[in-house]
Amino acid sequence: MNIFMHKILRDFEQDLCRCLRLSLSDFINVVGQRGDDPIAEFEQILKDYGASALRDHMDQCINTLSVIYQERELGRRMTREEIAENAQRLGLVPRHEIGYQS
Repeated sequence: MNIFMHKILRDFEQDLCRCLRLSLSDFINVVGQRGDDPIAEFEQILKDYGASALRDHMDQCINTLSVIYQERELGRRMTREEIAENAQRLGLVPRHEIGYQS
């Protein structure tokens, strides 16, 4: 792993901790339960689309987990507006329009 990717992962872990009180290991365990390798996916996004797209994807991952946890508490699905408000509340605002599908 290159030093640039290491810095992005460190920033991601800080956001995970700030927003969800999760470590990077916790995140990998949660996502890995589906058989996915999030680190390999992150490296591929960085290679194909660059750092801004990777950071946006990571923010989307955090917001998605946050929404899942909140929907469980609410007992209902959140609206698109609520999901967008959640991302803003967490400080996870996209840096640019992402040109890929995750």
